[in-house]
Amino acid sequence: MRKYVILAVSISVLSGLAVLAWTALSQEAHPAAANSCLSIPACSFQLSEPSDFWLYHHLHNEQGSNTWWAPVNLPGGSKIKKIILICKDENASKDITLKMFFRNRTPSSVQIAALSSSGSVSGWQTFSTTAISPRTVNNFKNCYYISVFLPGTDPDYYLSHVYVLYDAP
Repeated sequence: MRKYVILAVSISVLSGLAVLAWTALSQEAHPAAANSCLSIPACSFQLSEPSDFWLYHHLHNEQGSNTWWAPVNLPGGSKIKKIILICKDENASKDITLKMFFRNRTPSSVQIAALSSSGSVSGWQTFSTTAISPRTVNNFKNCYYISVFLPGTDPDYYLSHVYVLYDAP
């Protein structure tokens, strides 16, 4: 019983954070072109390699550069319209990089989208891409994931959220 209560509270808190982050997005990040949105908060991302990290409602490296990844679970036949990255990049020398992949039955990953932060701006920023190919989700043959590279321990790099906007079949 206790496990179910903790899980329900965790889901409620995560859902609340996702709603807060979604409403905090600028109007331009709310495109009418997609009828559904998958929200991937920072706490959903896992390290591709071991490291210490500080995690509350955004993600930051404590030791070295790291690549973080999270699964992307969309309905089969969906058409991915846009990927949005909410991050803080206050250092012009390096960029935060997001890539979306699918992995097929021949254990190889195929990149279908990429975007990077650019420049150096104080505070949270929104970056997005519509350059996604192929757009149609095929869950029979593939599984999907997103990786985000944070370039270092510099406190100038934080990940808050990733949104995948899609049209359901």
